[in-house]
Amino acid sequence: MRMMAITLPLLAVVGYGKVVPVPEVPYITPIQQAAINKAATLGKEAAAAARPQLLELMQRPAFRSYLKEMADRPELANMQPEDILTNIGLQYQAAEVVHNWNPASNNPTMDIRDIDLSSTLPYKTFFQEWQLGSLGFVENVTAGSSSVANWNEMELFNFPNFTTTKPDYIESSNRVIYGALNIRKLSTGNIFFGTVSSVFKNSRIRNTSIVFPVDSGLYADACSPLPDKFIPGFHFNCSQVQPVGNFDFWEHTILANVMLVNGTGGIGQPPIVPQAVYQEYNMAYLVATFLNEDYSKMTPIVNNRMTDYIESNPAMNARWSTDLKMLIIAFRENLFGTGNADILRQWAISNNWVVVWGNDYLNHSTIGSKNPGLANQRFLDPIVLSQITAGGNSTSDPAFPSLSESFRSLWNTTNATLPGLPPSEVASFYTTTWNTAWNTFKGTILEVQPLTGTSCSDHDCAVVRVVDKKCICG
Repeated sequence: MRMMAITLPLLAVVGYGKVVPVPEVPYITPIQQAAINKAATLGKEAAAAARPQLLELMQRPAFRSYLKEMADRPELANMQPEDILTNIGLQYQAAEVVHNWNPASNNPTMDIRDIDLSSTLPYKTFFQEWQLGSLGFVENVTAGSSSVANWNEMELFNFPNFTTTKPDYIESSNRVIYGALNIRKLSTGNIFFGTVSSVFKNSRIRNTSIVFPVDSGLYADACSPLPDKFIPGFHFNCSQVQPVGNFDFWEHTILANVMLVNGTGGIGQPPIVPQAVYQEYNMAYLVATFLNEDYSKMTPIVNNRMTDYIESNPAMNARWSTDLKMLIIAFRENLFGTGNADILRQWAISNNWVVVWGNDYLNHSTIGSKNPGLANQRFLDPIVLSQITAGGNSTSDPAFPSLSESFRSLWNTTNATLPGLPPSEVASFYTTTWNTAWNTFKGTILEVQPLTGTSCSDHDCAVVRVVDKKCICG
């Protein structure tokens, strides 16, 4: 078998030295294709059964009352159930599928084993957890009986068990990349898992994603027979689980997302509404999440509702150069103005990706708190934009040169200031710097929002400009 590794000029900048040789594997292996096919078969039947249940739920007076409170326009507040499902189907096709990770290292406090700069830039393949373990990038990756990931992928996603507790790279390549369907249109994706969001091209993952209605790890904590419980206080109504689905057969994933979470209070928090109407509330919340269009009025996220997303897990050996469209970088998580962020930006340019800076609405030190964070603030990196094909309809704008200069000045100031700051002052410095950036770029051609189901004819476009609703496409 031919061994290969991709070496980029950028690797010299990173300075990671020796590149690990990686065997060639198919883009989609036969085992992955079998799991994709199984998801389609199960999803088709489950979606058909769920549709009338969703329609009945949306006929209830409590649902309509909550939707009127949450909808951003009368048209949505009064939309009929059939039309709601039609529009959710459109949004399903356009929603961002994100995988969050940390550029510097894995996250030991969360026991998250994932990619970082050393396991991304030199390689053509987007490695998932099993591949990372087989190549030696992360430790303690085992397919033993207590493995949550292996249980998920066998019992929920219909993969066969590995032949050994420590599968090699070839066998590891038969599984999924975990992703979140960003139905809430959050500014920095699923930042709970990392400060950088890799956003897939919808056309590349549409026919390969295995969709599960909630975070499968939390589901396993609550509902599996496994002995170790990461978050034991989380409550699921386990009997409401539904099979996996895909981008064509999704209605049951909506129903299960609403029904599985047994209440509205989140982890260790009191309920938001009475238990008797939590299903109607959750359904209205999900509909508004999918279909609200006014990004400036999006409801601030509450940390204890961070689990309100649907998993979309590509069962493929994704290629960085062809299967991604954008990087979203969390501004205030010690990234803006740093060397690691500059490496990410150069990497994006080499792959023709858009780079977006977002307000990191979730502070990792306040997980579980009820303090809301503004999750609807994003702006384009104009320096990257000027060097990729997506920049065309922005770089020619008369305002673009001055906006670029403002960005460059803020970057240079941040870069020069950080080395001299005591650690205790870094967080407040970034907050001040973010406020300066946001006040500079809000309302300009650089302010952007995620796609809706109808905003762009090409769902591989990256974002939409807020000021004029023009699509930014590669």
